[in-house]
Amino acid sequence: MLEEIDSPTVARFRDAIANLPSRKGNRQLSPQTVRKYLAAVQTLLDKAGQPGPRNRDAAGLLTKVPWAKPPRPLLALPRIIDPEVVGRIYRIAAVMVDPQIAGIEPRAWWRALITLCWNTGLRRGTMFALRMEWVGWQARRLLIPPLAMKARRGEVVHLNEMAFEHLLRIRGERELLLPWPTESRNFDRHWHRLQDLAGIPQAEHFGLHAIRKTAATALWESSPEAAQLALGHLKLSTTERYYVSAPGSWPGHWTNCLSRRRSS
Repeated sequence: MLEEIDSPTVARFRDAIANLPSRKGNRQLSPQTVRKYLAAVQTLLDKAGQPGPRNRDAAGLLTKVPWAKPPRPLLALPRIIDPEVVGRIYRIAAVMVDPQIAGIEPRAWWRALITLCWNTGLRRGTMFALRMEWVGWQARRLLIPPLAMKARRGEVVHLNEMAFEHLLRIRGERELLLPWPTESRNFDRHWHRLQDLAGIPQAEHFGLHAIRKTAATALWESSPEAAQLALGHLKLSTTERYYVSAPGSWPGHWTNCLSRRRSS
C-alpha cells in the first residue's frame, strides 16, 4: 500500500539499487544512475502528496511525502578524444559494409555521423532523430524543433563546410537523415568494431558522447557561452560541471574544427 511507504523504506530502496551491478556487470551502479532512479520514485511520491504552489496537480493521497537523501554525484573529468584518433576512425570507415541503406554507401554514412558529431556536439539521440526536412540546404543549417532536443528548446545548428559536404553525400528521398535500420545495441557493436579496426585498444574505446564532451571543451576555450549554446543547455553551470575538462588539456586548434550555433 502507498501509505506504508515511509522515508526509511525509500532509503532502503536507494541503498539496494546502489548495490546493483552496472550494465557491464563489472562494477556497481554509479551515484548518478542511483540519483536518476531515486528521482523517478521521488517524483511519483511527490505527486501522491498534497497539492501546493510547486505541485498543483498532486493527488493528495499522502499527508507526508517520504524522502531519502540522494547520493552525492561523482564528477570525473570528461574524457577528451584526440583529433588523430577520430581521424583514424574516419579513415577506416572506408571498409565498413553496414549499415545497408538504399542510396547510401556505408562509408559515407559513418563519415557523415562522425563529422556531424565532431563539428556540432549534438547528442546521439538527437542525431539519430534528425529528419531530412530539417536540413536547410541553401542556408547550410539544421532547424531542430523543440521535441527533438532534451531541453525541449528548438535550435538552429549552423554547419561548417566539412559537416555540410558530408551531409550532401548522404542526401536522398527518405525520412531520416541518419537512419539506422536495427536496434541501438547493434549500432554500438558496429561502433566498437570500427574502433577495433582503427587499432584503438578496447580499454580506450569511447562513445559518441565523449566526442560531444570534446566539442564542448574546445568551444569552452573560445567562449563558455558558445559551448553552453552549442550543447543546448539551459544553464552555463551544467556545461561546465558535466562536460568541460580542465583548461590547458586540449590543443587550442581544436576550436577551429567546430561549427558555431545560435538559438532562434
